[in-house]
This record gives sequence, structure tokens and C-alpha cells, in this order.
Amino acid sequence: MTAFNRCPGKDWLVGDDGKPGYTFNPLTGCLYGCPYCYARRFAQRGRGRYAKTGFEPTVHFDRFKVKPPKGQHRIFVGNMGDVCGNWTWANYGVEELSWGPGTIQTWLWYYIEAYPACQFIMLTKNPGGLKRIEILSDEGKGGYEDLPRNLVWGISLTGNDPVSVERLRMFNEVRHPAERVVISYEPVLSPLPELPPVESGMGWLIIGAQTGPGAIPPRLGWVHAACEISRAAGWRVWVKDNIVNAPPPLGGVEWPREQLPFV
Repeated sequence: MTAFNRCPGKDWLVGDDGKPGYTFNPLTGCLYGCPYCYARRFAQRGRGRYAKTGFEPTVHFDRFKVKPPKGQHRIFVGNMGDVCGNWTWANYGVEELSWGPGTIQTWLWYYIEAYPACQFIMLTKNPGGLKRIEILSDEGKGGYEDLPRNLVWGISLTGNDPVSVERLRMFNEVRHPAERVVISYEPVLSPLPELPPVESGMGWLIIGAQTGPGAIPPRLGWVHAACEISRAAGWRVWVKDNIVNAPPPLGGVEWPREQLPFV
């Protein structure tokens, strides 16, 4: 497995050129234990590095040495883990070291800032673990206590269950109005809560169905309501292929497919 992988399955990552975006996993693993987690199922196959790391939170420092593909791309960071997870990270290939979540975020923010042509997208289930720290540029232009300008960060929700509602509340406390943010409403398991208002072009809602063994399709009314809630609050909406191409009544509807601008 390379540091950057094309990701045709994540249709919302498509670039302005119509080509699929990439995934970048300098860390892997998670301890949340979500029953619908595709990443854990993938890791448990034991292929490549996962034969050694399993799904334990692990930092792969060698991947920070790899540059993104040339050009303007959307890159999903950490689709096999959670950057803001409240745990200690093991280290692939550096057994004697142990790093906390603040340190891995320092590495990641610095890396993202170094490649401004790309839009990096990151989701977390622990927005309270997001750390804004000073970042120094390679050109020596100084630092700032903020997140990289080319980072879009946000949370994943499954609906109005207590865990998702609390996660949304914490997200509202942590986010800055000047930051571009994303909410992944996937899998859709219950109605979407009310979303906070955002300025035009600053918020993006991605709606997707549950996949994998025993997947339950979302209710049509929940998806319609989520689109209405999002637009009323100023969020752009992207309904994923697994709903757009589903059998009726979900499929065959002209669902919104609105991208978040690069800049």
C-alpha cells in the first residue's frame, strides 16, 4: 500500500478535472468500535502493514516523507483512523517511541500547509481533540495559531442519536467561522439534527447510506429533510452514489451534488 491511493469509491472527492481524489493515511487504527466500520473490516484482512499493526492506532512516519501527486487534488486524510482520537499512538517501524495525539497533529498540520495546491479533508468523531497549534512555514514567513488554510475538517454523524448530537454540540464549540468544515452524515441511521448556519462556501454536508453486510437503506424522508436543513443553514450538499444509484424510492431522484470550492 502506497502513501497516496486513488479513491474512485469516494465520489465526493472528485476533482474539478473529473478524476477521483486520493486518500492519505499517515496514521491508521481506531478504538471507537463502531459496528458499521469499513476501515476495521479492511484492516482485519491483515494485508500489507495491517498484518503487523492490526487496527491499533499507529503512526506511519515514513509516509510524511512522500509528496502528494502533482497538481490540484482533493485528499482525504485518515480514512483508516481518527487524527483526534483520545489515545496514544504506536509507531510503525519505531518501536521505542510513543506519541500523543497533539504531536501527530503537529506533524500533519505542517505537512498539509506545505502543499497549498491540494485540499485536504479530515473527519473526526472527537472534535474536542482538535488542536490548533503554531505552524511555521518552510519559507520562514512566521507562524499562526490556526489550522492550515487548505484543510477542510469536520465530523461524522449518523443522525439524532445522543452520541451524534453531543458530537455536533462539541463541533459547534470548537469550530471557527473562518474555517471550511464538513459533516459526513453516513451511514444515515436516523434524522439529521439541525445544523449551525455557515457562510456561503464554508460548509459541506455529505450524505451516504450504510454499506457492507446487513446494510439498512436510509429512509427517503430523512434524506430529503437533511437536504432542506442543510440548504436553510447555508451548507452545500453532496448525496453519494450509494444513494443516487440505489433502487427506488431512493434512486431515480435528482439529489444535490454540490462541491465545496477549492479556495
